[in-house]
Amino acid sequence: MPALQVRDFPDDLYAELKRCAAEEDRSISQQTVHILREYLKAYKRLAGRSDWMVIPKTEVQTSVLGGGAHSSPKRESYYCDTATEAERQASIERRRKIFEEIEQGPSFDLPEEYSDIAQMIRDMREERDEQIFAALGGMK
Repeated sequence: MPALQVRDFPDDLYAELKRCAAEEDRSISQQTVHILREYLKAYKRLAGRSDWMVIPKTEVQTSVLGGGAHSSPKRESYYCDTATEAERQASIERRRKIFEEIEQGPSFDLPEEYSDIAQMIRDMREERDEQIFAALGGMK
């Protein structure tokens, strides 16, 4: 198998590659091969064009309550062809509408006895647990 040596590799880029490899549970060599393989797949798919970018792949699902959406990050990447200004503007407009829908959604003020939303949630969970245990006949 051929070996690849890169001369004058920038220190900051190497540090970032090393960090990324560690996060992906790969060696630096494996991470380099992975990145190059993904890049070359996109390069081939887009016939050598360079007006694309790598962005995290997400799976967007519509909320059961309707109107909203949430993202669940995946480890894979996909290549987003951002060739035309019209496509970019359409994407920006879709996101703007989603944010407007979120802003229109219900909101509530934190009760005065709580200075921290996390504490309120802990108390609500504790109350729910007590109700469940009471329904089960006091079992814990």
